Amino acid sequence: MTDFLSERSEKLEKYNLAEMKGIQRIPNIAIEAFSLNLWNITGFPYKIRTIDELWRYHDGMHRFDSVLNRSLPIAKEASLEDLNILEKAADIVLKFSEYYKFPTPTPATINLIKNFSQYLILKKNHPDMHSKKCTIFEVGPGTGYLGLILGIAGHSYIALEASQAFYLYQSYLLEFAFKEKYCDGLNGIVYKNISHIPWWEFNKEGFTLPKLDLITINNAIREMNPTGFRHVLYKTFGSPNNSKGGMKIISNYLGNSTVGGEALISTLHQFQLETREIEDNVFITKKSDKPGLFYINRRSILGKILHLQLKFLKKVKNYLFLTTSNKGSSYKKSSISIIKDSNDPVCSLMKGFKGYEEESANTRYLNGDW
Repeated sequence: MTDFLSERSEKLEKYNLAEMKGIQRIPNIAIEAFSLNLWNITGFPYKIRTIDELWRYHDGMHRFDSVLNRSLPIAKEASLEDLNILEKAADIVLKFSEYYKFPTPTPATINLIKNFSQYLILKKNHPDMHSKKCTIFEVGPGTGYLGLILGIAGHSYIALEASQAFYLYQSYLLEFAFKEKYCDGLNGIVYKNISHIPWWEFNKEGFTLPKLDLITINNAIREMNPTGFRHVLYKTFGSPNNSKGGMKIISNYLGNSTVGGEALISTLHQFQLETREIEDNVFITKKSDKPGLFYINRRSILGKILHLQLKFLKKVKNYLFLTTSNKGSSYKKSSISIIKDSNDPVCSLMKGFKGYEEESANTRYLNGDW
């Protein structure tokens, strides 16, 4: 390692020590929830040993053609003010890569364009961003370029990252860009304009988030442990500062086979949340305005508790029921798919509800406004 980078390795050593001590104070389930088991399977390197390795997280983790195909149509909606923000972000990223002596200093075109398009999606679907300073919480920021753009635009930004390498890349970048307006959270969390929450601090008993306007989870939602995703929802929508509604999640993925499908939908409805697709592969999740939501897993002990549910549900007219088909998760915007065997006791219960439709011998729908 060069002398230049040796002088700047303090944060890496500080992070490793803080994580080691922090893990000693949280339960096994929290450690499991924030483990990076998908990357353990694929072999993606999520830890670095020296600052010399930071350059690997600078750009190029996504295919150039796929980023352009998705991001350029969105970028066409950018205003002159938005483009000025992008220009400032590109200049900062380039100077950052030069300052840390990356092998090929660049403005990280691929990743920056991708995050710029996500910024435009947030603005488009959260109109308050046009008129006031918002507090935005990002889970799994990756390179941190969305946080950089949001900070330049004047919003407050809070980041939660479980990967040591990505946390360090984000932290060095945000500190380079915002200086004393940034807090890395390693000496305790102090919320500033730009703030980091180390994952073990997030899992400490009694931890609460400030009032949030918006949550965004993008690629990370396809990589998260389902238990980690539930815990994020609990700490956000379940916190005293954010439990009254109005806050929403905007994400550009709805999950993979691990987090998505049955597991994701079940988790959302445990927190009285519903998700709708607002445009191609862009989803909004927010508190449901329906009287209630039930999730029924066909492998549950439904038969033992059905009579208790029936007594309660007779008093309620507007509940949704979710389950999964034999081919995986199945749901529609205008109707919720109910896949059950003909002899399943829940079928007779469904027939008592307005909006029930039978499509085939083993497929039934309970319609509801989505």
